[in-house]
Amino acid sequence: MNTRFILKNFTQIFKRFCSRSYPNQSAVTVTESEIQKRLIDPVGRKQTFQNLHEKGLTSKQVSKLKNANSNYVGSAVLMPFCFVQNELSILFIIRSSFQPSHAGQVGFPGGRLDAEDRSVEDAVLRETFEEIGIPSHEIEIWNKVVSEKKISNSPIGIVFGFVKDFNHEKLNICEREVHDVFTVPIKDLLDPSKHGYTKFRWGNQMPVFVNQHRNVWGLTAMFTNIFLRSLFPETHRLSTFRSLQNMEETHR
Repeated sequence: MNTRFILKNFTQIFKRFCSRSYPNQSAVTVTESEIQKRLIDPVGRKQTFQNLHEKGLTSKQVSKLKNANSNYVGSAVLMPFCFVQNELSILFIIRSSFQPSHAGQVGFPGGRLDAEDRSVEDAVLRETFEEIGIPSHEIEIWNKVVSEKKISNSPIGIVFGFVKDFNHEKLNICEREVHDVFTVPIKDLLDPSKHGYTKFRWGNQMPVFVNQHRNVWGLTAMFTNIFLRSLFPETHRLSTFRSLQNMEETHR
C-alpha cells in the first residue's frame, strides 16, 4: 500500500482523537547570553545535565539498550545543538513520507542500534551522517541519558551533541529517510507564548512547540521539554505530560 496514503489516513484518524490548544501566555524574557552560559560554558552545562539526570532520566542503563542476550535492539536519537545567526538552536528533522514508521513526523536524527554499533554515541553519529550528512568529527558529544519507560514504550537513548560550524547549505539530506531539516532557537522554545498542548480525547495532554517551520509535538516535544525544564528549571513551567487524573503534575 502507498505510504503517502497510509500517512494521510493516519493523520485523519489522529485528528479524531486529539486537538491542539495554544494558551495565551505572556512571554518570559530569556537572553541569549543566559542560554549560552548554561550550555556553552562547561560549568553551566554540567549543572544543566545534572538537573536533567534528576528529572527522571538516567545514564546508568544506557549501555544496556542493546542486550546481547535478547532479540530486543534499542533505539537512540541525537538532540543536536548548533549556532544559527549567532543564536544557539536545536536541530529537528521531518521524516520522509516513505518511512515505514513515523512518516512525516518531526523528530531528531537517530534510529535503531545496529550490531556493529559499539555504543549509543556510535549509533547516533552513524545515523546522523546517513540521514543528513553531518560527519562525526563535526559533532561534540555533551552527554547521554535514557528515557523512562513511562515516557516511551521502550527505552530510548538520547545523546546531546553540539554541531561545530553548522551550515544548513552543506547538509547532505537522504531524501529516502528525511524530508526536511529545520532549526529553532532555544530562546523561542522557551517562549511561553509559543507553547501549547496536544489534547487527547481520553484526557492526556502533551506539549507542543509552535514555530514557523513545523510544530514540534509528540515524543520529540516531550524530550525537548524535559531538557528545557533542566536548562531553566526556575522559569520553564510547560508540563511534559498531563492527565485529567493527575493534573497536579503541571507545576512540578
